[in-house]
Amino acid sequence: MTKSNLDYPKSVLPYAIFIIPALFYFYEFFVQISPSVMTHQLMQHWHIDAATLGFISAIFYYGYTPMQIVGGVLYDHFDARYIISAAILLCALGTLGFSMSDTILQAYISRFAIGAGSAFAFTGTLVLASRWFPVNRFALLVGLTQLLGSFGAIIGESPLAASVKVIGWRPTLMFVAFAGFALAAVALLVIRNQPAQKVIKVAKDPKKRAIAFKKFYRNSQTWLIALYSFTSWAPILVLAALWGVPYLMVLYHIGAVAASSVVAFIWLGTALGSPFSGWWSHHIQRRCLPLASFSAIGLIAIMIMLYGSNIPFPLMYVLFFAIGFAASGQSLAFAVVKDNNSPETIGAAIGLNNMAIVAGGALYQPLAGLLLRWHWGGLIQNGIPIYTVANFKDAFEFVIPCYIVGIIIATLLIKETHCKTVFSYD
Repeated sequence: MTKSNLDYPKSVLPYAIFIIPALFYFYEFFVQISPSVMTHQLMQHWHIDAATLGFISAIFYYGYTPMQIVGGVLYDHFDARYIISAAILLCALGTLGFSMSDTILQAYISRFAIGAGSAFAFTGTLVLASRWFPVNRFALLVGLTQLLGSFGAIIGESPLAASVKVIGWRPTLMFVAFAGFALAAVALLVIRNQPAQKVIKVAKDPKKRAIAFKKFYRNSQTWLIALYSFTSWAPILVLAALWGVPYLMVLYHIGAVAASSVVAFIWLGTALGSPFSGWWSHHIQRRCLPLASFSAIGLIAIMIMLYGSNIPFPLMYVLFFAIGFAASGQSLAFAVVKDNNSPETIGAAIGLNNMAIVAGGALYQPLAGLLLRWHWGGLIQNGIPIYTVANFKDAFEFVIPCYIVGIIIATLLIKETHCKTVFSYD
């Protein structure tokens, strides 16, 4: 007996096909934020300052960002199994290369490769989820994917910092690389592009496809949602993916392991907030109110963190959790993207939104490093530039406008879809 499309999630295969690319997202998140717990080791190894380290870390996003729409288009045309397997392999090879880098140029190339491979993780997970599961589960699956990514970041904080402390940063990253090789093999064996009984509605005629993409690029809502996603995610790429750990080390005079335990609460906030954002949106049948609320939470938290005096150490856990929870708005934004685009262009639309998200790292991580250099007093200890609490706060102030712009976009510019698809095939 032939199963209906709604019967697919009752079998094991769709969940396996969803979980493997989601694990890739977990893996790439782990690798993405790894420099944050080894900033001192990397600066000492290459004799560099914050600005150069910021560029090394941000090279990941220069590889990641331009591949988003490319990846989405590839998923719209070719078998996801081979795309995802090759992407995992490239990410793992880049990680291995970074662990063996002796020059800054080698580090740049390796981080670029990691970013280019990682670009296919989130988009691939959502594309496969849209093909193997009913539409009413999509927002929840986006949230669960974000949850896995956040757990990858959490493990990439304190546990990774402890591993670096015990065995060093090179052996730690080598082990991570070999885990990636194993995941690539599993992906090649298990993933399937789409259910055999399900026909994905895609325009085969080049003219029809061209018309579909023209509508996609002219859809102002898609671009506004992408801008919102940028403002939602950029702050945590500064705080959680690179500069949060050294900032807390200076602020509270603590070690990297203790500081990374605080930063991990950003990812915990995102892990819990992402599935919550999908549930809340569907519960109230609204998109814009949750989006604006998440940005408001982030604004309040960052203002307290930067301008509050003598903040108790336990309260910093709460503030970092709130900043991570606020970033959950970008998870819900993918559901809004799906509301506003047709199946012909869903891969490209998801890719554009994810490109906007990671563009925050490409822009803001090196900018924060340049601002640290600008305010730096010139003190060096053991070959490492020493930055003050005031230096870090001055470098972090530029994330405040992100939340303000996010609130404006969500309340005034994004049209409410009431959790329904609003695109037209005509």
